Amino acid sequence: GTPLSWWVGRTNETHTYWGGSLPDAQKCTCGLEGNCIDSQYYCNCDAGRNEWTSDTIVLSQKEHLPVTQIVMMDAGRPHSEAAYTLGPLLCRGDTRLLKVWRRASVTFEIFPSLFGRRRWEDCLSLGVQHKPGQDESFWNSASFNTETSYLHFPAFHGELTADVCFFFKTTVSSGVFMENLGITDFIRIELRAPTEVTFSFDVGNGPCEVTVQSPTPFNDNQWHHVRAERNVKGASLQVDQLPQKMQPAPADGHVRLQLNSQLFIGGTATRQRGFLGCIRSLQLNGVALDLEERATVTPGVEPGCAGHCSTYGHLCRNGGRCREKRRGVTCDCAFSAYDGPFCSNEISAYFATGSSMTYHFQEHYTLSENSSSLVSSLHRDVTLTREMITLSFRTTRTPSLLLYVSSFYEEYLSVILANNGSLQIRYKLDRHQNPDAFTFDFKNMADGQLHRVKINREEAVVMAEVNQSAKKQVILSSGTEFNALKSLILGKVL
Repeated sequence: GTPLSWWVGRTNETHTYWGGSLPDAQKCTCGLEGNCIDSQYYCNCDAGRNEWTSDTIVLSQKEHLPVTQIVMMDAGRPHSEAAYTLGPLLCRGDTRLLKVWRRASVTFEIFPSLFGRRRWEDCLSLGVQHKPGQDESFWNSASFNTETSYLHFPAFHGELTADVCFFFKTTVSSGVFMENLGITDFIRIELRAPTEVTFSFDVGNGPCEVTVQSPTPFNDNQWHHVRAERNVKGASLQVDQLPQKMQPAPADGHVRLQLNSQLFIGGTATRQRGFLGCIRSLQLNGVALDLEERATVTPGVEPGCAGHCSTYGHLCRNGGRCREKRRGVTCDCAFSAYDGPFCSNEISAYFATGSSMTYHFQEHYTLSENSSSLVSSLHRDVTLTREMITLSFRTTRTPSLLLYVSSFYEEYLSVILANNGSLQIRYKLDRHQNPDAFTFDFKNMADGQLHRVKINREEAVVMAEVNQSAKKQVILSSGTEFNALKSLILGKVL
């Protein structure tokens, strides 16, 4: 099924595999070894045992580490608990080669829900601890507006090892991301063609190039991640999830990269082939460069980049709206029945037999000085010509009133489950007219499963959607305005 937990790796990609498992397997270690406590499942956390269990796992995919974020969905249910402990970060290998294996071990214990819902044994992620300023460097960016503009920094000291990573987005076909020169040595990373990114350098053995080619253009105004590495054994280049390209160093050749000029970002010393677009989260040998600070004093370059929602907007779930920030995005959950950073935490209530919940917007012709902003916004003189309503429900009882909104002028909106479990929506926006009613009867929705209803009205046009699949559009004959809202009732068995 759909993974309910994952972790985010070094290039901002998500992974659903865990220690001992393979990338993209969506299985835990016990699923691969065939020794889960319940053979029907691929993870112990799916077995539904009402007892604490524990597991120790190791992540060792160097290309995916370090872990930068942990996401766990559906973990806020009653009587469902999880605890985990991160072990130390272990490194091994020749530090001259910058071939560092990153590993993290973790032990965690789980107490599953008593209600038989999803468990959280292997559904935890792990990685290095968060460092102060990590979020700031991830979103630190600059916009290059002219081909002759660039940012300059002190010379890059990467004599034996050079590790460069950054994000970029652009609409142009070519441009230099980074260049640093010596007397004869140099290092350069550039977009050479719409589908080619090239890493080139010279340490005294003659120019060497590593190129990644893509089946689709890089100048699509979407974020792309570049990682270039060079050491005494060779060089490598990877862009996004495309195959890594490698070039071995010549035997018995020169190994030191000697640079003495300024480091140019977004351009070159000759002011030719400059980059147009955005560069973000630039790191050299693990040190983040403050692009925004330098951009504030550089003509033709602006701090920050726009358009983050085009790449990261999908993180806002359940109808949440992505909002741009100077550094990143935020999810606006105002029009969703969820909250949390990604609009993924359900806002819900349980209604026992005979119970309901009523919200009184205002008393008739009365508005006190201490009224809340919500009440004030719904004053009796306010006329609604549109509304957007989203709700989710789960029940086995019929007939049931899911939602009822009334006004002081005998106008109303109702959403009910009929005796046969069909969903019926009624609008009456003119007390002198009969109500408009339309029904979703494709299935019995009093089946104990979670169903989602979305209603959008624009004057007389109503668009209703159930479970993101069944849709109906209705033209109301009973009016176009909802006047003087009085109250809202949720959850009542009729």
